[in-house]
Amino acid sequence: MKQKIFKSLALFMTVVLVISTLQIMGGAEMKTVLAGDLIEIEDGDIDDLIGSGTPHQYLIAYTVKNLELPLFVEYDLYLPTTGFLDTIITWYSDTPGVMSNLGEVTTPETDTEVTLTATVSSGNYYHQKDYKVTVLSDKSNEDEAWKLASYFTDEPMDLSQEKFSMQNPFQGINILGGVSIKFNVKHTGEFSYRDNIIAFNDEYAKQSLSSAGRLYFTGSSYLGYNANYQLFDANVMNGSYGASKWTEGVDYISAVQETVVEIKLMPDGYAVYIDGVMAYDTESVENGTTYGENQMWDYEDVLYWLMYEATTLSLGSGNWWTDVFNGTISNLELYVEPYSWYYNYVDVESITLNKSSATIKKGDTLQLTAKISPSNATYPYVYWYSSNPAIATVDEDTGLVKGTGVGSARIYAVSLDGASAEMPITVTNPVTSVTLNKNKKTLVKGDTLTLKATIAPSNANKSVKWKSDNESVAKVNSSGKVTAKGVGTARIRATAADGTNKYAECIVTVKYANAKKVTVTAKNAVINDNTVYVVKGEKISIKGSVSPNTAKQKVTYKVTKGKDCVSIKNGVITSQKAGTATISVKSADGKAVRKITVKVIKKAKANKSLTLTSKKNASLKVGASSSITVKATKGTTSALTYTITSGKGIVTVDKYGIIKAKKAGTAVIKAKCGKQTVKVTVTVTK
Repeated sequence: MKQKIFKSLALFMTVVLVISTLQIMGGAEMKTVLAGDLIEIEDGDIDDLIGSGTPHQYLIAYTVKNLELPLFVEYDLYLPTTGFLDTIITWYSDTPGVMSNLGEVTTPETDTEVTLTATVSSGNYYHQKDYKVTVLSDKSNEDEAWKLASYFTDEPMDLSQEKFSMQNPFQGINILGGVSIKFNVKHTGEFSYRDNIIAFNDEYAKQSLSSAGRLYFTGSSYLGYNANYQLFDANVMNGSYGASKWTEGVDYISAVQETVVEIKLMPDGYAVYIDGVMAYDTESVENGTTYGENQMWDYEDVLYWLMYEATTLSLGSGNWWTDVFNGTISNLELYVEPYSWYYNYVDVESITLNKSSATIKKGDTLQLTAKISPSNATYPYVYWYSSNPAIATVDEDTGLVKGTGVGSARIYAVSLDGASAEMPITVTNPVTSVTLNKNKKTLVKGDTLTLKATIAPSNANKSVKWKSDNESVAKVNSSGKVTAKGVGTARIRATAADGTNKYAECIVTVKYANAKKVTVTAKNAVINDNTVYVVKGEKISIKGSVSPNTAKQKVTYKVTKGKDCVSIKNGVITSQKAGTATISVKSADGKAVRKITVKVIKKAKANKSLTLTSKKNASLKVGASSSITVKATKGTTSALTYTITSGKGIVTVDKYGIIKAKKAGTAVIKAKCGKQTVKVTVTVTK
């Protein structure tokens, strides 16, 4: 079933103020109204001033001409305080106990007519106009149809000689239980299915160049409806929809005496009664016993149209044709059927949209959805509208938004109960190009670079999405900040977020930092002042660490002196005979070198003392590394070991005294050489 079109009840029980665009021709001189006493515009001058008069007079006349109140109300009535181009409107109620000057309703015990006086002013001019509004009593306990209004009681009107038109009395009140339209009619001459008896029309039909009939009953007892893409034709064969020609059904209207016609429009269909007996209904048209066809998916929509959109009731005009009915009409009575369940109505309390804000490009669409709370609301439907259709339109039924201009607008979802939600939307021009402040850049591992994207045209969506094609080399965040992670090459791409897929790239090359220092530590041995002692025939291992950490950590080892005393391979020193040798430990880029003296002795020497040469309290960030260095007794050959005494998992330490930070926290490492020990406290932060 098609979703029903529901607009806020508050919107449709308010003043209808139709405002068109005012165009002031070039060269027209605006009159300046001097300060002084206000000048009243008389009733008879309103029509004349629409096409002439000073600007202030024109604005007042235009506002008054298009200001309309419903004839009947059940709830609070919104009264506008401004009219055309900020014309001022003030209100006065002659029965404030029933309806206040602000339109607030106190439900009366019986239907009560209230006179509302509108004072419309602009500049030094003003005009006053009275509006008669009937405030209805509580109808929630009605169990039978109740009369809303009656016209031409015992006063037949000859429709061949005159016509009658008025505001739709059903407008804005609850008729969801159905309505009855009852009248007396009599033929006085020839008739056809085209003759105008009674019709209801909306503003579109009213302004159309054709008759554009909506709901009507004609001289041959033909009942028709055509609005919002639905229609029915009853008691006639419509020649526009498959039939070879228009064919009239049964004429139920007498030429001898008045015939009582009653048209019932109900949530489940329609029926026409003649002198109290049903002549035809929805079912008889469906089964073919009555001419016609029903192209309807929901008969409730007829009531919604009559309640919310129909503005005019006409006698003698208003269907699709201009043919005059030769006959009379009298005793027109309008009834409202009871709808008791409506008064157990569960209001919509809130509406939540699937987006809180949005940016789209001109020409693109965006689907909005609305979640209704509570879930058992009687009418969980919304009507959509845009604050600025020149920027963004929205389908009133589906919530599909389309960008029509460039700028900002607000999209609203409104329930029948007046609950609403809104979303700001920005519409931009499509992106035609993206450029970056850098196209190529070489970084050192660990360095950062901030890329900036420029969007063309300038009023397009400036948002971009950043991406690296090799995050092991370079990562980029949502702000365009690039961090060099490893050696190699990566492409950093900025892509327009508006869906055009326009992009620009920067090629980032990451290299190692230059080595500045080489630190050498030993396993199971102590290096004092760049000198290490080893007993002849034994082996020790050394390890070179390069600073900074972002430099390549590979080093080379070479015996530059005393090759007959020692040899070295992969950092393992083998002692061959007593004597002194020199080993060079060089960084991969050759920028830093450390020379170590190796003394081969014949007899081991125990350690007597141990002190730290590195910091006692070290601070590292997660992922960083450092080394522990100590000074022991000169000439000692005692083994040097490292143990984590607390904070395991926070750091690691290898046999060379190299510390690596793993996670935030504090750890303690003990270094031991012989019987001597020292401790290092390491604090790791993120």
